[in-house]
Amino acid sequence: GVSLGFFLCLNGVDAAIYKNLPKSSIKDTFPKSYQTYIDNLKKDLLRRDFTINAIYYNILKEELVDPVNGVEDIKNKILRTTINSNQTFKEDSERILRMIRFACTFNFEVEEKTLQSAVKNSRLVANLSKQRLKAEFDKIFGL
Repeated sequence: GVSLGFFLCLNGVDAAIYKNLPKSSIKDTFPKSYQTYIDNLKKDLLRRDFTINAIYYNILKEELVDPVNGVEDIKNKILRTTINSNQTFKEDSERILRMIRFACTFNFEVEEKTLQSAVKNSRLVANLSKQRLKAEFDKIFGL
């Protein structure tokens, strides 16, 4: 049978999910550098930075799937990571800048452990490319 799953197509720091595409069509359609094939929702969830970005809509059941209480965090204006904050920021320090942007843009409060981890790992931001830094700062300052 055809292998089905989730496909993440990155465009800068934005992401789109294309669900239930055959793996073979993904390989033929998108450049290899843009391909990340995820075969289950739990694995995909663990890749997300913040709970507010880990909310899914099941079109077959017409219901929200919110395993890490992202909807509740949106209602309470809380920003927190989906998994261990240190791991989240070490995997991609750009997430620290995204945290700042989301907190400022949406007037969210950063959960204490997440904030402490961001401060602890802030030196890692210096390793980001100039292009990624500029793109995120442009978004932070609305340019």
